Amino acid sequence: MSRDYMVMIFITAGALLSILMLVSKKNMKKAFLAFLVTQVFTWPLGLLFVALGKIQYPVRLFPKAIDNSFLGGFILNPIVFAIYYIHYPRHIKLKWRCLCTLLVVAIPACIEFAESKFTNLVRYKNWSPFYTWLLGIPIYFIMIKYLDWFFNNVSNQGVSKNET
Repeated sequence: MSRDYMVMIFITAGALLSILMLVSKKNMKKAFLAFLVTQVFTWPLGLLFVALGKIQYPVRLFPKAIDNSFLGGFILNPIVFAIYYIHYPRHIKLKWRCLCTLLVVAIPACIEFAESKFTNLVRYKNWSPFYTWLLGIPIYFIMIKYLDWFFNNVSNQGVSKNET
């Protein structure tokens, strides 16, 4: 097995272990929905940037199926966001929440940068990890707002007190 596939296994196992260790059982449903919502953004955007020739993934998990990275768009980024959403610091000032988000968005970007430097998993053409980081910032804020709205509305649903 090549070093590239070993790195993919290590990243996948680390991400899965992280979500199991950092998300409590009672928050697992919220984390799962956050995971799925993130895939709605990361998967199509990854496909778009590959189609535009910005990024290339020479070594992929499913090379005959798709040119996009299954690891980044379907596993790593969604798990990082799911963990972050569960632990999002809602009780602190806005500037500190923004700083936390900036730092957390950097995690997948740094991993992608390391993949490009030390493996054949990512090859940048007209792209940079900095662009990945910049693109992730508004996406994280949009997803946080959407999930907060969703969970607030879901908790208000149900049988009203007037119904018998």
